[in-house]
Amino acid sequence: MNMLLVYTLLNKTYYIDSGMILDAIEHSSTFNLIHLKTMIKVDIFIPGDTSYENETFRRKKLDSFPEEKTALFFCSSEDIIINKLNWYKKGNMVSERQWTDIIGVVRVQYKSLDLEYLKKWTKQLGLEELLTKCFHDAGYRI
Repeated sequence: MNMLLVYTLLNKTYYIDSGMILDAIEHSSTFNLIHLKTMIKVDIFIPGDTSYENETFRRKKLDSFPEEKTALFFCSSEDIIINKLNWYKKGNMVSERQWTDIIGVVRVQYKSLDLEYLKKWTKQLGLEELLTKCFHDAGYRI
């Protein structure tokens, strides 16, 4: 899908920074959209070509905001946790915002999380200790 088409489909409903999008596509990184009606920030991941990123893309879920016609693919809760742990680690583990987001996802989604999936990929990505710590900080054991 080309950039102009994406912009045309989303610009009436979301705040979009086309420069951020182009940079994210070029570097297989991330950008965000802001849903204008609710002011909810949506993180968009541009997958690279690793085993984990391929698995994340395979597990995506189609959903939309209430009363919106545009559906988007969303990461699973597990992949949100893993991606945010990875960002947190890459950012020298100083981002309070990333850590708070991670703890929030664990608290809200705990009963439905696939713990084996989380353990498998955090081990492969070198994030095991952070996974244990975030569960502890959320009030759970893993």
